[in-house]
Amino acid sequence: MSINPLPKTPVYLGALGPKMLQLAGELADGAALNWCAPEQVAWSRDRIAEGAEKVGRDPSEIKVSEYIRICVDEDEDRARIALAKATMQYALGATVPTEKERSLVTGLISKGWGSPQSLQNSTKCGRRVPPEMKWLMHSL
Repeated sequence: MSINPLPKTPVYLGALGPKMLQLAGELADGAALNWCAPEQVAWSRDRIAEGAEKVGRDPSEIKVSEYIRICVDEDEDRARIALAKATMQYALGATVPTEKERSLVTGLISKGWGSPQSLQNSTKCGRRVPPEMKWLMHSL
């Protein structure tokens, strides 16, 4: 069983930054955006057009799609809460501490800084942990 002629499969480039959007304009059939406000979509289309024009393509031929999250539930409040949780996880990241990060916490505890819970709640600890590591306190 074969298909002749083979259908053209469009290639969409996932892009949010200016260089990736321009690359989509240069090479791809479309650009796949993620959670963009209308202003960001307009800005993205301008970057795509820059890339298309650079190689002599018609910017109107490059499709733009956007990924958005929705939550559907008969209980509107429950849907809003679920969407808010998904939004926060997307914005802040669902980090799993590495082995090195876990050993750092173990080392802090062994040096008398207390339990994971007390580390998380301690203002003393908050002052002693370097700012770039404070995110770790939220993953305990």
